[in-house]
Amino acid sequence: MDRKEHRDFVVAGRASTAGGEFDRVSIQGDGHVDGDLTCTELKCHGKSHITGNVKASDVKVYGSTRIDGRVESEELRVRGHAEIGGHLSCRQMEAEGMLHVGGPVTAEEVTLEGQLNVKEDVEAESFSAKGVFTIDGLLNAGQIVVQLYGDCRAKEIGGEKIEVRKKGFSFWFKPFSHHLEVDMIEGDEVHLENTRANVVRGNRVIIGPGCEIGLVEYHDHFHRDHSAKVKESKKL
Repeated sequence: MDRKEHRDFVVAGRASTAGGEFDRVSIQGDGHVDGDLTCTELKCHGKSHITGNVKASDVKVYGSTRIDGRVESEELRVRGHAEIGGHLSCRQMEAEGMLHVGGPVTAEEVTLEGQLNVKEDVEAESFSAKGVFTIDGLLNAGQIVVQLYGDCRAKEIGGEKIEVRKKGFSFWFKPFSHHLEVDMIEGDEVHLENTRANVVRGNRVIIGPGCEIGLVEYHDHFHRDHSAKVKESKKL
């Protein structure tokens, strides 16, 4: 986008505008955008509501933002509270605050250190979580690393390398024993701790402490910690 062709929309108090194309959108008060928004940069320090879709190179949320439609961006960073009603598509997503997505999420890299709620599937090349997530659909990524600072849930998880580890004390999350709950996990290399799953399937599967698994299906290697509970294991 040519920065010389589009005006800025800057809110320091309370203001509203129709949707359109802007260069830089900065909201430090209470801003309302009625319609679709296209801009180079969207930065929200205050409270904002966008009734349409958002297309921006860079989206940063430090306050509270609600977007009724879909979001398409190169980079999304949430350090406040963001609600997205539709599909979220971005190259890099960082959530250190609270992010709610009503549609699917498509990204190259997802980094979570806060709270993520997704009503549909999450598709990424890499997914790294040190926070809390609830994914009503499938979490699918080439590499998945989860450190359990809180209880996490997904309907299904699939990937090449999947690692779930229990974690100790955090200033943000209470120091109790947290778990990942999922119907099915399938990957090439799977290493789990504190996980409750009906089915785990992979080439190399390690079931560590704190796990409760219904069925493990494996091709090459299977190891179970003495404290883990596995009802049935089957070599394929």
